[in-house]
Amino acid sequence: MKIIFIVNVLLALLISFSVQAESSQNNPPTRIEKLSVEGMTTPLCPVLFKELMMKQKGVNWVKASLDDNTAEINYESGQVDISTLQQLLKDELGFSTTVRH
Repeated sequence: MKIIFIVNVLLALLISFSVQAESSQNNPPTRIEKLSVEGMTTPLCPVLFKELMMKQKGVNWVKASLDDNTAEINYESGQVDISTLQQLLKDELGFSTTVRH
C-alpha cells in the first residue's frame, strides 16, 4: 500500500514538473523598460500615462513619475513591443519617450 502511494506521489510530481516546463517554454519573456518622458507637466499626466498603458494587451504594470519625468513599463514581449507603446503615448497623449539604458 505504501509503495502504491509513493508511486502515485512521484507520478503527480513528474506530471506537475512536465506541465510547468511546458508552460514556461510557451510564455514570452517579460521585459521592463525604463523611459525618459517629455511632455508630462501636471499631476494628471502620470495618471493618464498609466491608464493608457494598462489598457494595452501584454502590459503587466506601469510606474510613471512627474518628479523626474520617467516611467517603467513591465510587459510581455511576445504580445507588444516598446516601440508600439511609445508611438501610442505620442499619438494619444503627446508624450515623447526614449528608452533609458
